[in-house]
Amino acid sequence: MKNKIIEISDEFVNMINEFKNQNENLKIKSFKIDCAELNYNSKDVHICDSTYFKKNFDELKTFEKYPTVYWFEFDKAFHSPEDLFNIFKNHKENISKRNLPAIYKNSRNTNILYLGKSKSCLWGRLLLHLGFHDDKHSQGLVLNEWTTNLNLKLTFNYCVFNENMSELITLYELKLAQQTKPLIGKHR
Repeated sequence: MKNKIIEISDEFVNMINEFKNQNENLKIKSFKIDCAELNYNSKDVHICDSTYFKKNFDELKTFEKYPTVYWFEFDKAFHSPEDLFNIFKNHKENISKRNLPAIYKNSRNTNILYLGKSKSCLWGRLLLHLGFHDDKHSQGLVLNEWTTNLNLKLTFNYCVFNENMSELITLYELKLAQQTKPLIGKHR
């Protein structure tokens, strides 16, 4: 068993070294989301194909099979973390019937609304966070339920990893969450 553990450890080290070497100039990609645009209910055009979101969803679909880490940022000059936390908490406890992320007891002083990972299909995770995924039981922010009247503008950031790193993506999510302390979501 000891040899198996060493083999697996070496495999992880090789994956990380390959990732570091290929991504010496690691790029974080991002785009803006105006939450007012989530007040969307067209039956003719899916939100992925809407004028506002199509370009971004098309981009996300190009690396559907790759693991990613992603996060939503907000500008603290326009929205206080405490106000956003309380609005979300009230919605979670009193209004929503959907499966929303866990929260800590109190607000945190951060501009990171939420941080997550996807082993594949980041565009599907974003669809869930926006509130337009058909699966009503999966966990997500469901932004269209509680942000459309807040004049909230978010930046959706993401980092794409090598395809073989899907098992390690959870560790990246955990370590990043421990360092950035997102407002919504618990990471252990």
